[in-house]
Amino acid sequence: MALAKKQLAHLERRLLDQRDRALKALGLFDKIAKSGRESVDSDLSVYTDHMADQGTEAMEREKAAVFASKEGRYL
Repeated sequence: MALAKKQLAHLERRLLDQRDRALKALGLFDKIAKSGRESVDSDLSVYTDHMADQGTEAMEREKAAVFASKEGRYL
């Protein structure tokens, strides 16, 4: 079953929109990962890192990596 040109154009626009959304999400995950590394590396913090805080940050980085991986597979 062949699609009409109008239908193909519509599908192409939708796919490009979804691709843009996925790329933005990947950019956000990258930004989160970089900010997490910077906060770990900086000694300018007034507070010391508690073990629970370190665990929470590690979990957030892991979640961001999983979501980024999912978006990458989606593309």
